[in-house]
Amino acid sequence: MPAPVLLVTMPWDNPSKPSIQLGILKPVLERAGIEARVRHLHLDFLRLLAEDGAFGTPQSALDAYKNVGRRNVDGEWIFAVPPFRKPTPAGDAAFAHSLPGSGKGRALFERMRRMRALVPAFLDACVASIAQDAPGLVGFSSTFSQHVPSLVLAQKLKKRLPTLKIVFGGSNCEGPMGEAVLRAFPFVDAVVRGEGELVLPRLAEDLLSGAEIRSQPGLCHRAGRRLVINDEPPHPVPMAEVPMPDYDAYFEALKGHPCEAAIRPRIDLPIESTRGCWWGVRSHCTFCGLNGATMAYRGKPADQVLEHLMALSRRHRRLKFHFTDNILSLEYLKTLLPRLKEARLDLEFFLETKSSLGKEDLRLLKAVGVRNLQPGIESLSAPILEIMGKGVSPIQNLRFLKWCAQFGIRPHWGILYGFPGEPREEYARMAALIPSLIHLPPPKRLGRIRIDRFSPYHQDPGKHGLRLTGPGARYLQIYPARLHRALEGLAYFFEHEHLDGRNPEDYAQDLRMAMAHWILPSPRPRSLDYRLGQGFLSLRDRRDPDRIVEHLLDELDAGIYLACDAGATPEAIHKRLGAAMPVPEIRRRLEDWTDARLLFREGDRFLSLALPQNPDADGTDLPKADG
Repeated sequence: MPAPVLLVTMPWDNPSKPSIQLGILKPVLERAGIEARVRHLHLDFLRLLAEDGAFGTPQSALDAYKNVGRRNVDGEWIFAVPPFRKPTPAGDAAFAHSLPGSGKGRALFERMRRMRALVPAFLDACVASIAQDAPGLVGFSSTFSQHVPSLVLAQKLKKRLPTLKIVFGGSNCEGPMGEAVLRAFPFVDAVVRGEGELVLPRLAEDLLSGAEIRSQPGLCHRAGRRLVINDEPPHPVPMAEVPMPDYDAYFEALKGHPCEAAIRPRIDLPIESTRGCWWGVRSHCTFCGLNGATMAYRGKPADQVLEHLMALSRRHRRLKFHFTDNILSLEYLKTLLPRLKEARLDLEFFLETKSSLGKEDLRLLKAVGVRNLQPGIESLSAPILEIMGKGVSPIQNLRFLKWCAQFGIRPHWGILYGFPGEPREEYARMAALIPSLIHLPPPKRLGRIRIDRFSPYHQDPGKHGLRLTGPGARYLQIYPARLHRALEGLAYFFEHEHLDGRNPEDYAQDLRMAMAHWILPSPRPRSLDYRLGQGFLSLRDRRDPDRIVEHLLDELDAGIYLACDAGATPEAIHKRLGAAMPVPEIRRRLEDWTDARLLFREGDRFLSLALPQNPDADGTDLPKADG
């Protein structure tokens, strides 16, 4: 017998990851005695792409899907079809014009238009399949570009099955957005804004029984012609009560899928150990809109996280995991990670952290299987980092990149620009710095800041020197005209102007060109490394691929250079070396090496830039010379 509750995830969810939102909510409902089923409808849409000759091989179809899915809300344009919105030639032309220039944008538009041609049949198939299962309630998990795909399917379902109950939740429904969804779309019966674990079971009971919906914190719902709007719960869900996610439906849907062979090697199992942001509690980064209603930081006990990791790995025979946490718990460096190291398994992890971690922290992360991470590095400028409220310095960011390179960890990072009040000259300074860093892991991109809902820039733009000019322009190309006034509540991204009239494009171009040289692969190796000899150190500089420069440092100079591994002042080095060289002479050495681009200087602190040829070296000890 079909389950009374159907939980669905729509495009553009990542095909290489099961939905952790639905993976958690299914056992939450079952714990309350309510049977639930999960459908990964984004995989059904990917199947259509793979079976359509226009997208070539299954791998090409998967690449095309992922390319669209990474483009913020662009994928929603593909699903803005009747009955949600009727496409027009003028609308198509405007959308095509907004895509990247030259032939690249045109090719992307043609692929997206071909995808859109498949959407009506896909939606009809989804409606027919769901109608056959005859659930009493369909719950949509909506995050970023899933909103319009979810809304248009919900609208068609309600027309086909008028008594079916439709519930929305997810990050697109937080705060004012949840209320706006209920007001703008009469086919939605209820919206859960914020965490759903405490709200959904009782809501499902009420909707399935036909009883009057009981009011709950975080629930927006209809009561006849009246709308009931409740604020988010005052207390977040205790993480110890969040069950291990159930991913069985995902792996079942993947069996026999035309893209299965391409997807399986890339599967990362999402795992959640914490919610909120411990740094955001102390200092909310000015541009960050994450954790809109749930900034409070809390985590699962380390034993519980370890138990879930092992159980999921055994059940699904997977070794790769993706921590969905916004920031690594520092407590786990003492509890969870040492336990994982002791397990001696070949697990692999992606996680997000802060760039203030120490070298031994990164060594531990590598030992437990962290191969990729996101360190929250968004600038190499001290005054701009201060404007952001990041709580880190350029030296911390650079040494993090250096240690990642040493330990073979790939950091995913980029530089943001366009902050109100940022010193223009900092971009020329960063551009001049890049030739010294060319041997370190490059940024993914240079991107202009975006104003996200819930960020300090959105909450109080005038205080920060900004003026909001309306919801993101892309929304106007996606939502029907009758809803344009509602976009103030529905939108997550917003357009803005600087109150001082600046245009950041005027001063970011030098940095853009310098970064392009860094990001593009070089035909020859670009390196700056050192080798330890007995009583001396050999520095080899091959950052300029056309020449090699060797610097030989004697025992005392080598000790000075190695003392700068984490950044040090001349006074600290003098103390460490036991007063073997006076401070002024140490300073002169450091300044000379800075001029030679072997060190990075921030104030009176100096950071060595060379990597040890032996990645296991701690970067501080030199074998003594004989005698």
